[in-house]
Amino acid sequence: MRLWDPVLGSRGASSAPLEHAGAVHSLAFTRDGKTLATGCEDQTARLWNTGSGLARGEPMRHRGPGVSVGFSPDDTTLVTASADGMVRLWDAATGEPRGKPLEHGKPLLGVVIAPDGKSIASIDDAGCAVIWDAQTGKPRISLKDDPGAVDVLAFSPDSTKLACGGQDGQLKLLDAANGGEIAHVSKGAQGDRVLAISFSHDGSKIATGSYDTSCCIRNVPDLVVLSPKMEHRGHVWAVAFSPDDSLLAVAADDPMRHQGAIRHVTFSPDGSRLATASYDKTARLWGPLTSAPIGAPLNHRAYVWCVRFNRDGE
Repeated sequence: MRLWDPVLGSRGASSAPLEHAGAVHSLAFTRDGKTLATGCEDQTARLWNTGSGLARGEPMRHRGPGVSVGFSPDDTTLVTASADGMVRLWDAATGEPRGKPLEHGKPLLGVVIAPDGKSIASIDDAGCAVIWDAQTGKPRISLKDDPGAVDVLAFSPDSTKLACGGQDGQLKLLDAANGGEIAHVSKGAQGDRVLAISFSHDGSKIATGSYDTSCCIRNVPDLVVLSPKMEHRGHVWAVAFSPDDSLLAVAADDPMRHQGAIRHVTFSPDGSRLATASYDKTARLWGPLTSAPIGAPLNHRAYVWCVRFNRDGE
């Protein structure tokens, strides 16, 4: 895992890789950009000083691989989840555990924190999810009655709604307070397995990406289609709205100007740059309006799964 200058497309203050003992699948910055959290196949999460590139504290350990990470909105707590079926909370300054683990019970694929910090969602490999109260650590909503219905999940910007899509192609919009259904797109109407969901920044739209190579934009709260399906030449793995919601970036198996499938995509906070992560062992920076590359490819030694800008874009 490496840090890069997003303006010049060159290596950042720390030119040496930040080393884990396995593939890194999850990244998160604190709001001030001074700390980076990484989640890894080696069953650990780590905190890093972005200025020096040095690890902060000891590795935070799980008992299963594929650790997912995310910071609370106030950056005081790091939340992790892994294939051991546990969600764990850690002090983001020291890496010390906070409270008891939240026992989901099945191998976890990811964890999502609501923008208001009051809810934590854990998603397992059976296509089920649990929404936890972040303060009490108690489950508030269980989405385990319909296995396969939740592969991906996103909170609305105001944290009042929850969008989830799954292996069966369903898309649901739920009340984040009680799990009540607001709208539902049935199997077949959405497409194949849902692989990606993103709310627009104003919360008025949802973009989805599917295994059947399609992407579409729907209205919130009724989930009415706002645009024709956008077809790609491969599975759609990630979707992202620009900060002003005028553009939608899509990461798919059609490599375009990468030499391999694109697995992740994200806009810089000011919308002036787009970053992509690819199976061709590179990340790239682009001008969103021109599609022109910024700098040379950012080379790695293995597949690049995820890219993140720190929150000031620098």
